[in-house]
Amino acid sequence: MQYNRPRAHTLPPSISHDLLPESAIKLSHSNLPTDSLLISNIPPSPTISNSTAFTTLLANFGTLRGVYSVISSSDSNLVIIARFASIASSINAATTLNNSQLYPGYNCIIGYIHILNINLNINPINLPLPITPPLPLPSLQTNNIQNNIPNLPPLEQILPIFNKITNLIVSDECITPIFKSTLNSSLNFTHSTNLGSPPQSSSSNTISTIFLRDLKRKIDNNTLTNLQSNEILSLLSDKNQLSILSNDHLGNTIIQYLIQNSNPFTLDIIINSISPFLQQISIHKNGTWVAQKLINSINNKRQMKLITNSIKPYIHLLFNDTYANYVIHGLLKFNYPFNTIIFQSLLSKFNIISINRFGSRAIRTCLETNYQPNIDNPLNDCCLLIIIAILSWSFNLIIDINGSLLINWLLDCDLIIDRYYYLSYILVNDELYSINNKFITICNNKLGTLTLLKLLNYKNDSRIIDLLLNKIMNNLNEIINNNNNNNNNISINFIHRIIHLQHIEPNLKNQFLNKLKSYLLTIEINSNSLKRLADDCGIITNSNININSINNNINSNRLRSNSDLNVYNNMNIMGLNNNNNMNSMMNINNMNGINSMNTMINNNNNTLRSRTNSLFSYSTDRSFDELEIDKNILETLNSLGL
Repeated sequence: MQYNRPRAHTLPPSISHDLLPESAIKLSHSNLPTDSLLISNIPPSPTISNSTAFTTLLANFGTLRGVYSVISSSDSNLVIIARFASIASSINAATTLNNSQLYPGYNCIIGYIHILNINLNINPINLPLPITPPLPLPSLQTNNIQNNIPNLPPLEQILPIFNKITNLIVSDECITPIFKSTLNSSLNFTHSTNLGSPPQSSSSNTISTIFLRDLKRKIDNNTLTNLQSNEILSLLSDKNQLSILSNDHLGNTIIQYLIQNSNPFTLDIIINSISPFLQQISIHKNGTWVAQKLINSINNKRQMKLITNSIKPYIHLLFNDTYANYVIHGLLKFNYPFNTIIFQSLLSKFNIISINRFGSRAIRTCLETNYQPNIDNPLNDCCLLIIIAILSWSFNLIIDINGSLLINWLLDCDLIIDRYYYLSYILVNDELYSINNKFITICNNKLGTLTLLKLLNYKNDSRIIDLLLNKIMNNLNEIINNNNNNNNNISINFIHRIIHLQHIEPNLKNQFLNKLKSYLLTIEINSNSLKRLADDCGIITNSNININSINNNINSNRLRSNSDLNVYNNMNIMGLNNNNNMNSMMNINNMNGINSMNTMINNNNNTLRSRTNSLFSYSTDRSFDELEIDKNILETLNSLGL
């Protein structure tokens, strides 16, 4: 995700302070947005979590008045306190960064606070400060540290590919006016970069906690009359009180009661008061209940239009929020065409929403709820556009922990015919993508190989195995080389599992094995995983030419002739006649081979005698190259199949 950076400037050093003790700052927590944030669950090292690093980060969201790293007195953990010049900047930062992984393994938690007092005269705790620039925060750019994938291209950039895939899976007669209009609206959709300003309250119109508690008690005791409800509603609807109280832990239950017991006229009052701030309410842990209750209570087109128009610019931000994505689910219940804005916004920002933890699951819910191809449903066309989007961004989604959920949904959804074939065709087709590097990346990614194996295990369409195996065979060199460069065994384990798939046609499997064997013979087999592949292909390496391996193959044979005894006696000289190893030489049924073995040993008696002492110093389970047996002996053993 990209942010609008302010012009370059040097922040005054006085706003950054490190390693302050907890006693230096007095604060109180707030359920409503404020200009100050408390950022916790960050790395405990002051060389990483320091005011300099967070000043650089938070300056993207607005002007800062102060950034402080504070050490907790109870557990010695670090927290960051940031004060912005405006509440809007604070909300924008909290909405964007909350629950995001700023550092690997740390999902930061952000809350609103009131800073009551700061005493900077207290000496900071003496811990080592960073002497190098702070670490970058890559999650702001990729939103996915685990897989380290680049930003997904926007819809405008991949539109040619999108159109090609549309032509592949959708016939011309199935492209309806709704399909075309939704796609065009997505390309021209207007988005807001932030959630706007929250409702502001002043000290002159603040509702007291005592009044709210009394009102809540009347509601719980069912003693509040309709007349009193209307009077309270009239009081609260003035000066944004309904919106402000929606985020309060007591106020939100009162607002929900007023919504539930309202008539069409009073519901209009509530909607007109709350709708300008609906996006701010939706992201709050208390306010989201009010937003969902309000949306579920709407029952006419005028109210639907008012709600959708007010929330339209913020839908893509709400998709990715912990609480607000449930509000989006509520909007799906609106009648066509009011709910199409969800799919328009989703398609327009699919590259951002699809790899978000909450966004990807919200997309899946939209598809599961609305895609009914056997029923005449206008939203089928909208869902079809999202399915095409999944295929268009499939290379990126397959290797993303969140995006792969959508790929799995697509493969598991039995309403889509030939879905396995379409995905396989897209993954290997150079006409749609310049895909070689992307396909190799998938073969070296754990999530990616799981998806490829799922495709290869699909037995109802033989075209899939042909497509994928031919693509893998043509890129074996790059796939295995990339595996070695990354120092992991993902692609080699993937190829090993392919070899052991039972339903592959024998000719195709033999072709694959021969291709793999030819490649392995050209490289140095220097790892256990490569040696396992060599074993699968029948390649004998130095590691498996040892006396124990010969042992295991011929353990049940006996001496059959005097010629065999001659071999046995001569092998005594080599120190190879212990109980286990003797049997290893007894599978010599070819008399010509026995005679050649005897002749060779007789010709080398002098050499063998001179080496007897040194040979006995070696363990008999070591390889022949370690025992320094002559080259002609090894060649003879190989010719006998040993």
